[in-house]
Amino acid sequence: DALPICTKERNQILHLCMDELNSDYREALYLTYFEGMSYQQAAEIMGKSEKQITNMVYRGKARLRGLLEREGITNAK
Repeated sequence: DALPICTKERNQILHLCMDELNSDYREALYLTYFEGMSYQQAAEIMGKSEKQITNMVYRGKARLRGLLEREGITNAK
């Protein structure tokens, strides 16, 4: 059983794992999750289509989930 990890430690692990992502995935996730932007707004900022942002967020989340699981965080959403 994994021991609960405090929020500060989880955030450090999250940021380390985010740093390992492809830069487009990282930027798309940052804009939509941390900045609360819509996919359309993120698309305008990144110079991409909304469909590309949708794909980048989906793939970025899947990749991030794998990285977090590797670090022992198994309940990542």
